[in-house]
Amino acid sequence: MRKIKNMKKIIKLFFNDIRDLLVRILPNHSNPNQYNFAFIVHPRNMRDVLEQYPFLKIIPEKVIEFFLRHHWPIVVTSIRGLKSRIDGESVRGWMIAIPLTAKQMLKDKDLARKKVLQAVVLAEKMGAKIVGLGAFTSSVTEGGKDVIGKTKVSVTSGNTLTAAIATGGIEDYLAKEPAINTVAVIGATGSIGSAIAKEISTNKEHSISKLILMSRTLQNIEALEKEITSLPDKRDLTIMATTDIMNIREADLIVVTTSAEGAVMKSEYLKENAVIYDLTQPKNTPKELLIERRDVKFIDGGLISAPNITYRFNLGLPEGALFSCLIETMILAGEKVKEGGCVGKVDHNNLQKMRELAKGYGFISFAKKRYA
Repeated sequence: MRKIKNMKKIIKLFFNDIRDLLVRILPNHSNPNQYNFAFIVHPRNMRDVLEQYPFLKIIPEKVIEFFLRHHWPIVVTSIRGLKSRIDGESVRGWMIAIPLTAKQMLKDKDLARKKVLQAVVLAEKMGAKIVGLGAFTSSVTEGGKDVIGKTKVSVTSGNTLTAAIATGGIEDYLAKEPAINTVAVIGATGSIGSAIAKEISTNKEHSISKLILMSRTLQNIEALEKEITSLPDKRDLTIMATTDIMNIREADLIVVTTSAEGAVMKSEYLKENAVIYDLTQPKNTPKELLIERRDVKFIDGGLISAPNITYRFNLGLPEGALFSCLIETMILAGEKVKEGGCVGKVDHNNLQKMRELAKGYGFISFAKKRYA
């Protein structure tokens, strides 16, 4: 029975793959008056691939990696459940997967960019007017800049709502925990990390006195330190720019935003009773660390509560939760955005606007709902 089920899945996968290849190559016959969206994802690791397609377990991993490198993007599910505030119409979309793991994308960014562009073209041919970039598809395309202008669709990195939800969650947590004195941001020079660092440094409602900015490139982190220090509304707090991750051991709260494959956080980096606010996908905080360090609190800060959104694909998320970047794409589709999405660095005004839009559509942080 299992063999028959696997065979049916293989046959369905084959025909769907051919369909998606032909859709990308053939002329566009979609309805130009329908405002649809697409969201691009990728497997976090080989485990994701094998969980989705268990029949591949009989094939050597190297062969699977070769196959993934030479395959094209495919549609894995439709997405429903949101209605536009403008006209009440249902917002229709698709999830498109590019066949590269996070490790493969970081190893060959040129190939990753090529696959992302192929996915955007497929989305356009299916009738999408806006495309969202999930996980590493944003970072390997410079927040979407590398695919802007290559098609007629708008592109959003999803980073604006991710940063908005994160800063709101961090501010709420700081209000509940006034004893927190030092905050560290890992990956501070990235689009999300820099936005969060700026929001923290200008928010006068919390009591932190020190902000640690950590990144791998000294020149970039020093430039960010200078930018934050010169902000006219910066609050009175000490800024430390560093490339040495051991310096985060001073922090009571660590915000993780780095685009790194695999675990970044280690026990020796953390002081007693530290709090990790991790926005990354794949997660940079290993489960083994949380088992070893029972004193450490972990908050998954990149998710939004979206129980009414329906799709048929295993994203490995808690029930009722979705990625902020996906929700941003859906919101922009609901608002029928005409001129581009949000790419590159996150602007403060856009962050505030996106936060209000999310509120208007009834979306809140999954962490906030979970720990309320």
